[in-house]
Amino acid sequence: MIRAAAEAGHVRTDMPAADLATYSLHALAAAADLPATRPARTRLVELTLAALRPARAG
Repeated sequence: MIRAAAEAGHVRTDMPAADLATYSLHALAAAADLPATRPARTRLVELTLAALRPARAG
């Protein structure tokens, strides 16, 4: 799924799709260690999604 997203330009392509998948799984698994508050988990998900986005041109 990540490879298809990269080919479509939706996620970064400077790292292999397998690395992005592994990074994402580990980052989101870390949510279990966060305080059980919605803001903390929301920030982690937002950070993970931002890290997957392709670089802006320019």
